[in-house]
Amino acid sequence: MNEESELFRVDISTLSNRLSEFSGNVRHDKAAAIAQHDSCDCDAIVSQNKNVINAFQIEQSEKLMLKKKIEEMGKEHEFEIGNLREIINNVVSGLNSTDRTLRSVTDTIKNETLDNSFNREYVMKAFQSEKSENIILRRKLDDMRKQHDFEIGNLREMFNSVVSRLNSTDRTLRSEIDTIKNQTVKNAVKRDKSENDEMKKEYDFEIGNLREMFNNVVSKLNSTDMTLRSEINAIKNETMENFSASKKLLHDSYVVCRKEINQTRSFYNAEFMRVNESLTNRLNALDLITSDIANLKVSNEILTNSYNVIQRLYPDSCETMEKSGEYKIYPSSHPNGINVFCYKDSTNRGWIVIQRRADGSVNFNRTWADYKDGFGNLSSDFWLGNEHIYQLTKNKKRELRIDMETFDGNKTYALYSMFNISSESEKYKLHVAGYSGDAGNGLATKVYGNSEMHNGHSFSTFDADNDLATHTCCSCHYGGGWWFTSCFNSNLNAEYFKKKTQTWYGVTWQLDGRWPISLKFVAMKVR
Repeated sequence: MNEESELFRVDISTLSNRLSEFSGNVRHDKAAAIAQHDSCDCDAIVSQNKNVINAFQIEQSEKLMLKKKIEEMGKEHEFEIGNLREIINNVVSGLNSTDRTLRSVTDTIKNETLDNSFNREYVMKAFQSEKSENIILRRKLDDMRKQHDFEIGNLREMFNSVVSRLNSTDRTLRSEIDTIKNQTVKNAVKRDKSENDEMKKEYDFEIGNLREMFNNVVSKLNSTDMTLRSEINAIKNETMENFSASKKLLHDSYVVCRKEINQTRSFYNAEFMRVNESLTNRLNALDLITSDIANLKVSNEILTNSYNVIQRLYPDSCETMEKSGEYKIYPSSHPNGINVFCYKDSTNRGWIVIQRRADGSVNFNRTWADYKDGFGNLSSDFWLGNEHIYQLTKNKKRELRIDMETFDGNKTYALYSMFNISSESEKYKLHVAGYSGDAGNGLATKVYGNSEMHNGHSFSTFDADNDLATHTCCSCHYGGGWWFTSCFNSNLNAEYFKKKTQTWYGVTWQLDGRWPISLKFVAMKVR
């Protein structure tokens, strides 16, 4: 195969040299062809050249078909003969090189034909040379196919020989295995008979020992049985004697008990008479108590009426108010009373309004002292005051409801079942829990693990910075007093905008990553 590959390379090299010589001759004779131009029949030359080119293209097509066959043989037999693939690839590479050279020559011939300076004699020589080269390639391809078939035949013959040897070896092994099996069975029968004799002797010896042990046990059981019978008779006699003594003792006890029962009966009869007299006295006292209760009911009605009058004059909450409005209430935290705005909802429950933003008439960017004491107008915008809110929520469980409305007319609310704030010494720290509603949990949004925005944080104003922001004062930057964290998720005390405004500096609630839009109305209420 290597020799054939080397021959292919030599042939391809020779063909390339001839084509190069042909190209040089064509260029050398170009001047002579031009000199003979006037006496040449151009149409005849063009016709002859076309025929030559067609024959050349047919030969080129046959060469490409040979190339495809060589590639197919390489793919089919690559597994069986690896070296053949390398040889065929080299041949294909040579053919490709030849093809490129021929294409270049063909282009040159076409151009020279158009210039009427084509030399037909050299073209015919090149064509004959290419044809002879293709014949050589076909012969070498046939030789390679024959060599391949020969090698495949040798491989098949070797495979059949190996299979034949394996079959022969298999029959020999099977015969030897059968012989070993028969010998093993005979040896096993002899060994089992010897072992059975030994086992029989051992079993006879063990059975003898067991019989002896059984006889000993039976003897011991008989001896024990006689001993038990003797002991049972002794116990029976002793029991009869004890029974007689117990019977006499029981009779004596019965006589004593009878005497004690009679004495007890006399005692309880006397006690019954005494208790009966006592019950009579208590019934008389109960009649007096019943009369007193009736008198107390009358007094209670009087007190209730008096309390209702006092409640109307000095109410302790907004529950008794008939409608929403400004009132003075007297809760236990404010014995001297406090002026508040009471809000009656649709279920007739009364709420104390602690904050309202409705028209922007009041500036909420105030000092710590202002937020402590409260400011604004109860009929419009106001803050009730941190100290008042602390006193209202410190000893009584309070709910907090926040009603909101946007400039688009969308109304929402947030309700907390528990609300209070710490004292001033703890900076009026916020505490809320039990959120429900549709506005979002703007006072207790989870951040940083278990931490929450606003909830559990101190109140801040521009002159009392208690927030957690390290590089800024939230109240100074965004305005209003609030339970800032760093800085806020909601801020209901910021600047009031009188129209819908997209800003971080307005009255906002529950941002949730959205760009904040100022609210038209908000009110915070407790009950």
